[in-house]
Amino acid sequence: MASTLQTIMLVCGPLFGIWLGNILARSKEERQWRRDRSLDAYADVMRISDSVVTAAHCLYLELAEDRTTQLETLSEKTSELHHAAYRAALLAPIEIAATIHALVAHIDQVATRAGSSPKLPSEEWKKLTTAERAVISTKLSNEAWHDLRGHSSKIGKWRKKILWRR
Repeated sequence: MASTLQTIMLVCGPLFGIWLGNILARSKEERQWRRDRSLDAYADVMRISDSVVTAAHCLYLELAEDRTTQLETLSEKTSELHHAAYRAALLAPIEIAATIHALVAHIDQVATRAGSSPKLPSEEWKKLTTAERAVISTKLSNEAWHDLRGHSSKIGKWRKKILWRR
């Protein structure tokens, strides 16, 4: 009886080790894939939001001769921002998705006010495009940094607790 149990353990032990190793390797690959895609998505949102604000500045300052062309450009960049934000929100945890949507809503407000008549006073425009936007952008950057390092998910917190017990 003891030799049969020992034989079963000798056969099942390595098979269990192979199975566990496969599960852990696949989990690591999936985390790396998500991290890479999230990095690209977060960077796209930040880059495109900057380009929308730049286009809004051009419209506000009336730098181009044709206002219609500027409005079309601003509209295209805004729709590109919405597309990038939806992509990022699909990959992001709930907290970061909320911040992404807040940034998009703020950028939409900037784009809307850039072409409004009468124009906003210069101080209000600066506050809208710099200080208020910086708060949301900084929050998104910090949350994205924590997400990419693996600190934001409940699974990451659970894993950290287990590792600290050892």
